[in-house]
Amino acid sequence: MKNNALLSLILGICSLAALPVTADINPGSPVLPGSAPRMNCDLMASNTVRATYKGMEEGTTNANFEVVENLAHRRYVRYGDGALPTGFAIQVNTAPGQPGQPDTIAQEISRMQPGDEAIMKIDHLYIFAEPQGQHIRPCSRIALRPRPQTQPHADLVQPQQASDNNQQQNTPQVQSPLPTTIAPLDSAQQTRSESFSSRVLWKTDNNGNIVQERIDVRTKYDPATGQMVTRMYINGEEVDPNTRRPLNPKTAPAAPAPTQPAAAPANSPQPNNGEDTVVE
Repeated sequence: MKNNALLSLILGICSLAALPVTADINPGSPVLPGSAPRMNCDLMASNTVRATYKGMEEGTTNANFEVVENLAHRRYVRYGDGALPTGFAIQVNTAPGQPGQPDTIAQEISRMQPGDEAIMKIDHLYIFAEPQGQHIRPCSRIALRPRPQTQPHADLVQPQQASDNNQQQNTPQVQSPLPTTIAPLDSAQQTRSESFSSRVLWKTDNNGNIVQERIDVRTKYDPATGQMVTRMYINGEEVDPNTRRPLNPKTAPAAPAPTQPAAAPANSPQPNNGEDTVVE
């Protein structure tokens, strides 16, 4: 009885050793999109990255991407991929019927231009096949990032301002010579260019008497010279505004010229100086 039990135990251990060692890498079959072909595979790891599109590889259906930033990473088994680092090159086969990759992925990539960015989910799958398994890394999801809007440069001027500037630059600048004469003012300017002031002072003269002195100042535009002229009057008499001396001093009246005696006629009697005149 003991020998039979021991034999049964040995046979059970041998049967377990014959099984493939897949228990530690079989977290469950991945949930594949409906358009992907059904297959027997294990999900080893998953990376969600922000990547830049570099363009299609010449002569193939492979689209090249470069990782800009790793947004999320999860390793389901110890043999799964690690986190994809910045600068890592990714190739996505856009041919239809790729295992674990919807056909819509290729349609989204066809809309991209070199330099565009996308958020991509790259899965690490292990496919069970005969005679041996295969590791593949399809793109199971992709979301294109919108292109940045081109912002106007801060140094650029508005169209209307640029047009005005161009017109000013194209217009020849003529420097007019300095005027040699002052243009006469019009009537309105002449009216605004006149001023008049008057004041009365009381002062003592040389004899000690209190006398009144009135000073009138008038500034007026002179169209003959094109300049402003200031005239001053003290008690009605015009004086020099700087020296206050009379411009037209009063002069004494000229003495009358001495009168000459009138010449006597030729036939008039001559004076005899007290002498008697004898007439024959």
